Parts: sequence; structure tokens; C-alpha cells
Amino acid sequence: MSKQIGTLKLYTVEELASVLEVQPKTIRAYLQEGKLRGRKIARKWYVPEDALQEYFSQPEPAKDGQDEQ
Repeated sequence: MSKQIGTLKLYTVEELASVLEVQPKTIRAYLQEGKLRGRKIARKWYVPEDALQEYFSQPEPAKDGQDEQ
């Protein structure tokens, strides 16, 4: 599934979309907006495993301008 380069594990947009059950365009949007860290190499995005951990360790943004409770 993922690509392993030494100790670095990389995921493609399609792999992440499949695992997270979202559309690939959602993953691409997150990458372009800076919500998810990745690198584009030869016209293909790669997301390192630690970027996923960072993304999921962030608190959810408050909805409708309300504070989290």
C-alpha cells in the first residue's frame, strides 16, 4: 500500500482517500490548503506518515464560530 524509503513511509493521494473513505479531491484540497503536509514529486503527491499523525493530533476547529466544550 504505502511506499517505504528507509524509515520513511509515504502515502499517495489515492491510498489515503481509499483508507479514509473520502474522495481524492478532498485529500488534494487539504494538501493545497496546507491542512495536510505533503510533497509533490513528478506530478504526484506523497504524504509522509508523520504528517498524518500531525493532522489527526490537531484539535477540531469550532463549528459556527462556537467554542469547543
